[in-house]
Amino acid sequence: MKTKDGSLEHVTSSVLEKHPETVYNIEVEGNHNYFVTNSNILVHNK
Repeated sequence: MKTKDGSLEHVTSSVLEKHPETVYNIEVEGNHNYFVTNSNILVHNK
């Protein structure tokens, strides 16, 4: 993953949770990239 300051972080584990979750497709002026959480993780939403 890329952080706000441009450095890279690695995913070391993940957990699959099997339950319904509401999600949103966010787009601002054609941009699908945004930072999430206080950890400043850059995500691509498309």
